[in-house]
Amino acid sequence: MAEPDATQIVAGPGLLYVAPLGTTLPITDAHGEYPITWPTGWVAVGYTDAGIDATYTPTIKEIMVDEETSPVDDVLSAEKFIVQAKLAEVTLQNYNYAISASTFTSTPAESDTKVSVGSNPLTYVMVGIEGPAPGTNKLRLILVQKAIAKGAVAIKMQRKDKVVFSVEFDARKISGQPLYTIDDFGSSAS
Repeated sequence: MAEPDATQIVAGPGLLYVAPLGTTLPITDAHGEYPITWPTGWVAVGYTDAGIDATYTPTIKEIMVDEETSPVDDVLSAEKFIVQAKLAEVTLQNYNYAISASTFTSTPAESDTKVSVGSNPLTYVMVGIEGPAPGTNKLRLILVQKAIAKGAVAIKMQRKDKVVFSVEFDARKISGQPLYTIDDFGSSAS
């Protein structure tokens, strides 16, 4: 049995990024880049409240036969990967990211921004999470190449606490690509 290793304990915030479908993937230290380089198109949504949750849920069908009382095999019949966060930066751009059937418009000359919701085509996005990884000087990168924003989005304004937007990104499969990837990497100094 291996000895306990405190460098394998992870604590620290993550950063949530969103990009239009088909945007160039982030560059990692495979080419010497450290930390991650997020290409044009990727937007950090800013501060979150209570962190970022990324949950993988498989559905396993047990294979039974008449001659045995326990399953003899298993089949992966479905899988789901969901990224959830409460966005503390309550910009209309972030509100737009939280609703897939919305359109964001901005008129910089008039300092006017607007989100139109409903009767819009569904918009798919790419989602990235950058956070700490086990080890010294290491980062973890989680990438979803296609996702749809779903879930209820409420705006609650109150005197006792800040306003947040809840966002839930549900991964979608692209033929020939994984549902999502998770990669730990670090600087050459580690």
